[in-house]
Amino acid sequence: MLPTIAVLIGILSGLLTAETTRFLDPLNSFVAVVFGAGLTLLVLVRNKKCFVRDFLFLIASSVASYSAAVWGTLFLVGLAESILGSEDYLEPTGSATFAIAGFLGALIINIALLLILSPETDLRLLRRAAAWACVGAFLGFLASELSEYLGAAIATVFGKPPRDEADHYNLALYSAYLIWQTGMAS
Repeated sequence: MLPTIAVLIGILSGLLTAETTRFLDPLNSFVAVVFGAGLTLLVLVRNKKCFVRDFLFLIASSVASYSAAVWGTLFLVGLAESILGSEDYLEPTGSATFAIAGFLGALIINIALLLILSPETDLRLLRRAAAWACVGAFLGFLASELSEYLGAAIATVFGKPPRDEADHYNLALYSAYLIWQTGMAS
C-alpha cells in the first residue's frame, strides 16, 4: 500500500509543482515547497507521526535540494566549461546537465530523509544517500530526454505553455518535476 501512495504523492507533487510555476518562476527554489510537503506526508503515512521539526526540515531540505539541482548544476557546468575551455561541453538543457542536477538534488533529499528515518548517522548514511542519488541522476537524464513530449504536455496543462524554442529549459523542468519527484517519492 505504501509504494502506491508514494507514487501517487510523487505524481501529484510533480503536477502541483508545475502548477506553481504559474505564480513563481520555474527557477525559483520555493517551487520545491510542494515536494517537501509531499515528503512530509509520506513520512507521516509511514511513521504515523511527523514532528514539526521534521516538517520544517523536509521543506528546507527540499528547497535546498532544488537550489543545488538548478543553481549548483549551472555553476558546475560553467566551471567545467572554464576548465575544459569549451563552451559546448554541457548544454544547460542537455541530458548530462539534468543527470548532474538529478544527482545533486537526490543526494540532499536522501540525506534529509535518512537523517529522519534511519538510525545511522555516520558515513554509511552518506554512502546510502549517494547510492540512491544515482537513481536521481538517471531520473534527471530520463526527464531531459522526454522533455520535448512530456514537458510540453505538462506545460500546456499545468504550467506556462511553451512560446518558443527558448522555453526548452522550462519543458525539461516540467518533465523533471513529474519524473524525478515521482521517482524520489517512491
